[in-house]
Amino acid sequence: GSNDDGGDGGGNGRGTDPHVTLRFSNFSFAEHGVGGVLWEAGTTLARYVYREAIAGRLGGADAGDGACLEFGCGNTAVVAHAAATAGMETVATDLPAVIRHARRNIRR
Repeated sequence: GSNDDGGDGGGNGRGTDPHVTLRFSNFSFAEHGVGGVLWEAGTTLARYVYREAIAGRLGGADAGDGACLEFGCGNTAVVAHAAATAGMETVATDLPAVIRHARRNIRR
């Protein structure tokens, strides 16, 4: 299936577009356990990170400065994806079988 998560900030990483949509697929709880679930806490944190990053309140003084390290990112890597979309340097980690799907979702 496919899930949409709308962000609160700009699509170009600088806050000029009022809405960002991230689409994810390949959720499999049976195959990946909790790593196959897009959790509400993850989408909430992703919105916060994106909004604060484009406002320049995370990392350095300029929008897009800073870095994000997401441990246990799951199939979606939603927080790392939001941070990267806002221009932050980003690293996402998880088990090898899970991170393979996260890479595919981030490339979408």
